[in-house]
Amino acid sequence: MHQVRSVAIVAKQNDKNAESVSLRLADALAKGGIDAVTVQPLAIPQLRQVSDADVGNMKVNAVLAVGGDGTVLRSFRVFDNDTPVLGVNVGGRGVMSEASPDQVEQVVKRLRDGDFTLEKRLKLLASTGSQTYPPAANEVYLTRVSKTRTPKYTITIQKTDRFEQGMDGVLVATPTGSTGHSLSAGGPVVSGDLEVFLVTPVCSISRMPPIVAPTGIVAVSASEPTNLVIDGYSVFPVEAGATVTVRRHASPAVFIRFEDKPLRQLSNLGFR
Repeated sequence: MHQVRSVAIVAKQNDKNAESVSLRLADALAKGGIDAVTVQPLAIPQLRQVSDADVGNMKVNAVLAVGGDGTVLRSFRVFDNDTPVLGVNVGGRGVMSEASPDQVEQVVKRLRDGDFTLEKRLKLLASTGSQTYPPAANEVYLTRVSKTRTPKYTITIQKTDRFEQGMDGVLVATPTGSTGHSLSAGGPVVSGDLEVFLVTPVCSISRMPPIVAPTGIVAVSASEPTNLVIDGYSVFPVEAGATVTVRRHASPAVFIRFEDKPLRQLSNLGFR
């Protein structure tokens, strides 16, 4: 039993529906005896508001991400530890969400009663030299900057297997991210409970296939300047020839689940 006594609410920014659902959650949490805070910019009069920087100095039992998949991913960036996250879908497909707005009261009851399970999934950590980038729950994406020059990417897996290909970019994704950008680029859907890396070439000249690799180290460099994109949100420039090393993050992405469905994301995409 993992009974929840305190939560943080993270809501989709500048979204009236997400704000409305967050207000309903705050009311239900108060009635259920669960303490709550909000993460900026969400503001609810009766609740304490904290900034992203304050999160590292506080401890809550769970995070309620009210919005879409971007809000869930933001929650994992802000709470860069093993705090479990529950996605409440507000609009869109909500591929990573577990509940809908009409289940607010049920969600609070199940959290209070400990009527849920925790699903741990791996996250990624990318670095170049002495610089370490934010964690990725979905993927690390290296993409070319120039629109007229195709870089040659060098991909080394487990320090042993080395491949060189001309292509637009390279995705290193988690099983969670297998239904995201990697899927759009032709990668496979991988059950969320597996511990593997997905290496997906993007527009490879020689049509290099995607690779499902064991967790370890994936090193990627390019002959031209590239951009490093973390979970489709944070973008960092990478110089030509610099090696980006991708490894498993020390802490997992922990989801609060009401059902045991490792392939729920595929169902949420509409494949039923």
